[in-house]
Amino acid sequence: MKSNIPDPEKSPFTIEAADIMHKLPKQFFATLVQNVNREITAGAGWRVGFALGNEKIISLINQLQDHIYVSLFGAIQEAAKIALTASQQNVADLVSLYENRRNTLFNALNEIGWEAAKPSGSFFAWLPVPKPWDSAAFAQKLLEEAKVAVAPGIGFGQHGEGYVRVGLLSDPERLKEAVMRIGKLGLF
Repeated sequence: MKSNIPDPEKSPFTIEAADIMHKLPKQFFATLVQNVNREITAGAGWRVGFALGNEKIISLINQLQDHIYVSLFGAIQEAAKIALTASQQNVADLVSLYENRRNTLFNALNEIGWEAAKPSGSFFAWLPVPKPWDSAAFAQKLLEEAKVAVAPGIGFGQHGEGYVRVGLLSDPERLKEAVMRIGKLGLF
């Protein structure tokens, strides 16, 4: 099947199928992809997705979706289509921008001894909370003492506890400054 979807190797998102998909006959094949262009096209909150596969299965998915859900506003659907099929230069530019911000943040984190895993496809970083704090208390401490705002992981559900979320939304100099202020607290 020919597609205008960006090459996953060169894209900030990847399409992964379970191993079982390779074992199914083609007549049963369908892949669902969701939230494909929110961050890469500055469309945060759009929640756009699509399905690829056997025409009969896609028709059934479409029929089910029509009866269960209200469709996404048509202009957003059209914008998503254009974002996925037009030149991907703006995507490459955004990926480069966020990669630079991420690398600056993690270099600064390494300088103060705060070890964390680099995100590979997001403009958010999840950083582990040091003992003895929980995520809410640690976020409050950073706000009050370092004047740095982070999101406590518990706000994203029980699996977020033990982490704070940092957005890569500021310029590199500001991210580094925030980490240096945290470093002055001597927590790591």
